Amino acid sequence: MTEQPGAIPPRQKQEPPKPSKDPVTAAELRAAIEAVLRRKGTRGMVWAESTTKRLDAELQAAVPDPVRRHVWIAMLTQFLKQRSAELATGYKPLFAAAVTAGFDAMHTEPHGILQCHVLPKPDEATVSQIEGFVYETEFYVAAEAALTTLKDEFEAYKQRPATLEPLLKMFLSALATECTLLDGTVQQAHTTFQDINAKQLTPFLEPLTIPLTSMFQSGQTLLASNRPSEIAKQVDVGLVAACASSLEAQKKLIVDLVPPATSACQIAQGKLSFALCRLNPFLLARLAPLKDLVEPQRSACLTLLGTYKTPWILCLGSLTEQQLTMLTTRCARKEVRDALTKRVKPGNIGDLGKVVHVLVDPTVDWDVACGNVQKFGYTGITLTDGVTALAWQPIGACWVPRAFACGSMETDLACLKHMPEELGADPSQAKAAAYFADLVEVCVQACAEWSSGEHKATIVRDGATWTIRVRGLFGHPQVFHVDSQYKNSVWVKRVI
Repeated sequence: MTEQPGAIPPRQKQEPPKPSKDPVTAAELRAAIEAVLRRKGTRGMVWAESTTKRLDAELQAAVPDPVRRHVWIAMLTQFLKQRSAELATGYKPLFAAAVTAGFDAMHTEPHGILQCHVLPKPDEATVSQIEGFVYETEFYVAAEAALTTLKDEFEAYKQRPATLEPLLKMFLSALATECTLLDGTVQQAHTTFQDINAKQLTPFLEPLTIPLTSMFQSGQTLLASNRPSEIAKQVDVGLVAACASSLEAQKKLIVDLVPPATSACQIAQGKLSFALCRLNPFLLARLAPLKDLVEPQRSACLTLLGTYKTPWILCLGSLTEQQLTMLTTRCARKEVRDALTKRVKPGNIGDLGKVVHVLVDPTVDWDVACGNVQKFGYTGITLTDGVTALAWQPIGACWVPRAFACGSMETDLACLKHMPEELGADPSQAKAAAYFADLVEVCVQACAEWSSGEHKATIVRDGATWTIRVRGLFGHPQVFHVDSQYKNSVWVKRVI
């Protein structure tokens, strides 16, 4: 082919210069020593990088779950990267001294290294030869020790899943259980609100529904933030971030994150379920007639609710439908309300249930009942420690709780209706107190047995055979029937 005028001649392929077989210069020797030591100094990082590529296989036996193994791969990858760099910082300052020591040793002894042995980089034989001059330097020794340390720590780290995974699984399982309970209770609260609205009882229950609403919303918030999957993510992020921490520090991270979430759900569920017990379907059914109140009964009832709050609701819930009608009718009169609020101050409501029973006495007219509110004595029997009366009833000259709470158990507001039959028409204070103390003990025992799944049909105490019926309300035991064999009770003829 004829070359065209003005054309650029083709570039001739250049062959790389062949390394000379001349002896190395001092600068080339120093550069070779630096290259050998630099390779030694980076062996930890190189080993760490190659190890991360086989972590999936390394961890299959220790962490069979691929999802969990992915977390450990991320953790160990970060650990190897951080730890190898951290160990290298310990010997990097020794690099220059090692180069000088190696150069001085090789410069004074014949070594036979040629340029072709070190250019463009030292060959393996030359690397071994140079290492023979520098292996005792502080840099070389420290780099070798750092690599050994890194390998040992990696092997130890691979054992951590055996400790941390069961611990995390146990804690997350407990959290899942509490979340399930809380979720169920939140749903029950939602159903309760719907029931209250359907029965048109919302205005009459605000002292109970307002705090319940707050607990309900708190429960929803906790569920959103404390789901096991959400907490597990936080744990995994924390473990990866703290990958270089000790095993104990990582255990503490798990303990600091998961059990508090479990405890928060447990506490929220306990509070919410206990609040729901007070708004149980049986109480709502007894209060259902309130929606039909007309003026002035409705306003009067709501006024007294504003004065006495929850105790007023408990009083209403302890009444029969006939008593409830009588109370709301009589309290519509200002004279009755004045007598009630004069006798029972808002801050001293212990006698409220007793006064309410005086007001619903069907044997007298409203004005007589109103006068009796001021005249009657209201000394109740002595209650054992830990017992709180929720409602009262008169038995002769004694005032005895019609409902009570003790610890985590309580009775239905209207279940202790057989006491007059079993105590007699006019028991002494001592007899009524002794009878009630036994009643409390067998109720507490029955609820404990219910909670353990071993509830007996009857309980014998001090010669009396008690029948205690317990039902579950939102996870809590509630006694809804008590008797010691009615007219055949040993208490009928017992004298104290």
